[in-house]
Amino acid sequence: MALEDHLFPGEKVKENYKKFYVTNKRIVKHENGITGESCEGIAHPNIQSISYEKNVRKRLIGIGVFLTLLGLVVGITLIIGLILIALAFIFKSSEFKIQDDQGEEWGSFDGGSKEAENFAKFAGEQILDGEELAESVKERIMGEEDE
Repeated sequence: MALEDHLFPGEKVKENYKKFYVTNKRIVKHENGITGESCEGIAHPNIQSISYEKNVRKRLIGIGVFLTLLGLVVGITLIIGLILIALAFIFKSSEFKIQDDQGEEWGSFDGGSKEAENFAKFAGEQILDGEELAESVKERIMGEEDE
């Protein structure tokens, strides 16, 4: 089924990023996959926040630690492990998270692109008339441009 089949009467899609859609009434997460289709939405008044997080890549650290320990025995993997650990701190992963009014994470999407930033900003503007959420996204974007 298409996303349009899941929209309410009078509901219109205004913006989208990957599987997320901002409508005039809610944010919808719609996926068509091999195993089937899923579609869920959260009404604008039920969204508490759209936050931005930047974290080290834990999986890369885990592999790096393993290779470093292995390197104590084998040798060459010590250097590779230390390089992976350093890269995990240099190239952090980033994502936007959408929280519902209960403080639970409703959905998240990668935050490493201009498209993701623009989508988060637009969603914030729709939900809070361009005030609070849009400002936090603007601060995040301006902060990265200064770096």
